[in-house]
Amino acid sequence: MIPESELKRLLGGKTSDTRAVIYARLSSYKQKKDGSLDRQVERLRTYCSARGYRVVDVITDTASGLKEDRAGLQRLFDVVEKRRADMVVVEFKDRLARFGFEYLKDTSSPMV
Repeated sequence: MIPESELKRLLGGKTSDTRAVIYARLSSYKQKKDGSLDRQVERLRTYCSARGYRVVDVITDTASGLKEDRAGLQRLFDVVEKRRADMVVVEFKDRLARFGFEYLKDTSSPMV
């Protein structure tokens, strides 16, 4: 881990202006109770920080990856459609979707 102040020093006082939205998902409320969701979000925050991304939102869900009407997923789609973020950061692609991840991936931009 590199402190943000050191990143700024190494980058000549500049950090990336890449806006990232974090999406984290658990399958069950049992996992949520044991703190798994918080640890997942913290790992994603660390990842973003190390790359100089500015986290503009953290969206979470506790539901099956097969479920298409997840509240957090719908909110994530809204953020992306309104271009309020440059990138979506997930720990593993199955956290976003169990199947069909390639349909969501935009090869012309680093959204996912």
